Amino acid sequence: MKLLRFIVYSNVWVGLAVAAFTWLSLYELGQKDFSYLLFTFFFTVATYNYMRLVQVRSYSAEYGQNQKFWLKQHFLQASFFTVVFSILGAWFYLDLFSWKLLALTAVPALVSLFYPLSFQNPMRSFTSLRTVPGLKVLLIAGSWAYVTYLVPVIYHDIPFFTDWMEFGMRSLFIIALIIPFDIRDMQMDDHNMRTIPQIIGERRGRLLALGLVSLYGLWKIFLIGFGFMDVPEGIAWLCGIVYSGFLIARMDQKRSELYCGFWIEGTPILVALLLLIHLLG
Repeated sequence: MKLLRFIVYSNVWVGLAVAAFTWLSLYELGQKDFSYLLFTFFFTVATYNYMRLVQVRSYSAEYGQNQKFWLKQHFLQASFFTVVFSILGAWFYLDLFSWKLLALTAVPALVSLFYPLSFQNPMRSFTSLRTVPGLKVLLIAGSWAYVTYLVPVIYHDIPFFTDWMEFGMRSLFIIALIIPFDIRDMQMDDHNMRTIPQIIGERRGRLLALGLVSLYGLWKIFLIGFGFMDVPEGIAWLCGIVYSGFLIARMDQKRSELYCGFWIEGTPILVALLLLIHLLG
């Protein structure tokens, strides 16, 4: 259990999830960009740790087993871990550096930099990006879909057809995976954040997430049916979609951090593993 908590709380697991999404995109696009794959992994881990560590002083010991308390207890180790992963991410970024890639990654980099920062009330209605109602889920989903799919498409000059639709559909699917986290944190989140479950309630939030998951499943079936996606990849995706739907259907506020942070967030990892097993078989 300690190893599992370390993998999740150090954000290695979320890094693997982003890398899995990226690998699935590269496979679908027919690209073998190992440097970009490792860049997304290392910088996701470093970025998520940075965002947590910036806020570490405000973390309370009220929830003694959660990630925030864990980071507060392991601040120096987490800081060192973040620096090492930043250096490794920079190494692979420089390996494929171009001004085009810099332009493509500038916006998500700036979002990651400013997202955890709080300002001393420069305007009455704005103190940080996190407090803008509804913005959190859009930033996370949009950034994940953009970095894991749209950047490889544009960087490799791949002709657009279904790509903008995939970007939009993947963003909605990621929103579905985020909603369980917001359900779990309903009692802890500031009510001004106006997360989806805060606005429409736990049950409707769960139903919305299931609807978005189902929509993504229909999209994958469409891609398979019209020959835009090969069958093994499509089956792997559909297995992951059914898996995430099952977990979301059972989600409530009593679920542990690991239920969301390991099992639900591991959906793209499961899809990647299923496809990899097929390719190696």
